[in-house]
Amino acid sequence: MVMIIIIIMAAIKVISFNCHGFNISAASYLQTTAYDADILLQETWLCNATSFRLNDALKEYIVYHTSSMEDKFVTGVYTGRPFGGTAVLVHKKLCSYSCRVVTDNSRLTAVRCQLKADNYIIIGSVYVPFNDNSRQNHDDCLSVVGVMQGDK
Repeated sequence: MVMIIIIIMAAIKVISFNCHGFNISAASYLQTTAYDADILLQETWLCNATSFRLNDALKEYIVYHTSSMEDKFVTGVYTGRPFGGTAVLVHKKLCSYSCRVVTDNSRLTAVRCQLKADNYIIIGSVYVPFNDNSRQNHDDCLSVVGVMQGDK
């Protein structure tokens, strides 16, 4: 299932696109559909070493990417489907008004965008773990929710 959500706020167009893995077809789709978007949010399934694909495909955007797959890649065991890899892409025309929000959580990518001198918004892309009823899953979920509730 591909989910696209388009939000237009105070002259900022935000598109959320769950591409279930960033590949050639997802890049092509975004290049034709999201060309006028100010901010793109995505579930990429990319690790840090392959996140350059976002920069290569969407050159008019500054890419903020985070991956929660790094531990899995270190072990060398690649079973199951990919997970994690979130991105917030900010159009270069807004880059001087935007900065990464440090979350210290590999499942959340967040960017602060200054809308006016005294007005800003924090936009995030989150990969919440699926519920497998394990203690680790519960802890991971609480960690993600805790960061989103924080005031960083």
